[in-house]
Amino acid sequence: MKQLEQEKDVLLQGLETVERARDWYHTRILAVQDKQKYLDAQSPSSKRLLEASQVCVNNLTAQVQQVNHHLNTLIQDTGDQGLSLHMDLLTSHSGRVASPTVKTSDNCGHIQELGDKTEIIRKLEQEKSLLIRQVFEARSQIQKMQSPSRDTTFI
Repeated sequence: MKQLEQEKDVLLQGLETVERARDWYHTRILAVQDKQKYLDAQSPSSKRLLEASQVCVNNLTAQVQQVNHHLNTLIQDTGDQGLSLHMDLLTSHSGRVASPTVKTSDNCGHIQELGDKTEIIRKLEQEKSLLIRQVFEARSQIQKMQSPSRDTTFI
């Protein structure tokens, strides 16, 4: 009886995780659609950031395929032994040691952060350029006001 209760608890936890995963998928799909709309309206320079995020897409694809494989294997195998074997497979990835998949998802976050900061740097450089131009114009105006007699033209 205790084993059946444990199995029920595990299945309920799995169902909760699948529901959260479903919400996550919907959220990500909406975010991708928003990015598509944004990039369609932007210049080609912003599309370079999209090319840089290909690493993130590759990592995400690998992770989703891995999860799909585990879920499909679990669904196909309805025997008790198969269930315990696949539960071992699923829980073996939940250890504290960071797997390559976790590290690559961290890289994905770093790439996104790098893209955001690159955009901020680009904007700051434009502002800097404008400010430098204004400083030179102000100096020029001050010099003209201080020495109007020096502005003579020799013919």
